[in-house]
Amino acid sequence: MSGQALAKNRKAWFAVRRLVGWGALLAASSCAARAPVPEARLVLVDLRCEGRVGPLGIDAPHPRLSWRVASGTGSGTSAWQVQAATTSAALADGRADLWDSGRVTERDACAARFAPALAARAEVHWRVRAWDEVGRVGAWSASARFTLGLLTEEDWHGTWIGAQDAATAVRTDSPWLRTTLVLPAGARRLVAHVASLGYQELWLNGAKLGAGVLMPSVVDLSRRARAVTYETSANLRAGENVIGLWLASGWAANERYGVAAHPLARVELEVELAD
Repeated sequence: MSGQALAKNRKAWFAVRRLVGWGALLAASSCAARAPVPEARLVLVDLRCEGRVGPLGIDAPHPRLSWRVASGTGSGTSAWQVQAATTSAALADGRADLWDSGRVTERDACAARFAPALAARAEVHWRVRAWDEVGRVGAWSASARFTLGLLTEEDWHGTWIGAQDAATAVRTDSPWLRTTLVLPAGARRLVAHVASLGYQELWLNGAKLGAGVLMPSVVDLSRRARAVTYETSANLRAGENVIGLWLASGWAANERYGVAAHPLARVELEVELAD
C-alpha cells in the first residue's frame, strides 16, 4: 500500500474513532438528561398546630402550623407545600379535601397559616414537604392531626350547671356531678367540650379523661371562661356509660373576678357511631 493510501486510511480511521467517541458522549449525555432528579434529603419533623402537638379543641379558624427540618438532613429550604384532609386515609391517598397550598416559594420557612377557614368541630389531618436550595423536593412528612372546638355561642346547646347542698341550699364548692349515657354497639368515639368557672375533671366509666391537672388554665373570669376538649374511644361500651364531672371553685372564688356563682360548668357531649 502506498504512503498516500495509508495516510488516507489513517485519517478515515481517526474520523470513525472520533465519531464513535462523540456518539458515546452524546448517548451518555442523553441518558443523564433522562435520569430522574434525585430526591432531596430534607426530612420535616415536629409538626405542630398553634405551638402544640396534636391539640384538641383549638379555637382558631385559621390556625398556625409549624415544623422543623431534622438535623443532619440537608441545608436550607426554598419552598414548602401543605396538604390537609378530613381523614388520614384521604391524606394518604393525596386527596387534600380541606386544603392544598401548592408549592409556596419561601426561603427557610418553618410555619404557615391555614388558609381556608375551618368550622367548629373540624377534624384535620395534615402533612408538609419542602424543596431544598437547588429545587429538589423532599418526601412528605408523617401526618399530624388536630381538632377544633366550639367557636361561637351558637355552637353550644347546654346550659350552665352546678350543685347546691340539699340541706342548706348553699352552692357546693367541690361537687361531683354524675349522669349516664346509653350507647348502641359500635360507638366509636366520645368528644366532650367542657367550659367551667373553676377547675374541672371529666371521668368516663371510672377512668379520668385527659392528662391535665387543674384544668382549664387561669383566665380573667370576669370576661370569659375557658373550655377543654376531651376525646376517647378506649373505654366506651355498649349500654350504660357513666359520666362524672368534678368541679372546684379555684380562681373563680377570687373576689377580683366578681363571679357570683361558682363552680359552674357547661358541657357538650358528642358521640360518633359506627355508621
